Amino acid sequence: MSISDLFDIAISRLEVQENKAFNPKYGVGAYRYDGTFCLFGGMIEENYYDTKMDAHQDDAGAFVDRKPVYDTSVLAAIQASTGINLLDSLTAEDIEIIHGIHDVKWQPGHSFKALLPAEVSAKVWS
Repeated sequence: MSISDLFDIAISRLEVQENKAFNPKYGVGAYRYDGTFCLFGGMIEENYYDTKMDAHQDDAGAFVDRKPVYDTSVLAAIQASTGINLLDSLTAEDIEIIHGIHDVKWQPGHSFKALLPAEVSAKVWS
């Protein structure tokens, strides 16, 4: 599987959802929530996903900001699931741009790919 295949599959999975992955308890997007997933969450096979990836609490139960995708176990889980290390083709900044599109810009019923900046698209589909 190539990086472009991975993104094509993940985007097609994402775009058929009626809702985006959003955790209302914390008011933030999630890798997975209530049967939905973000683009990256959809790249992870079930046996590599851990609910701690979406944890927005510290040990005392207080809300904490989610770490950047590149600074979590998410990329390792994607690599274990697909054999693809996203950092071989994309920069950490590219990954955060893609992640932010799900949280801020993308809405169900719209094209996710159309929201990607041209320079990021070129890296994925070159």
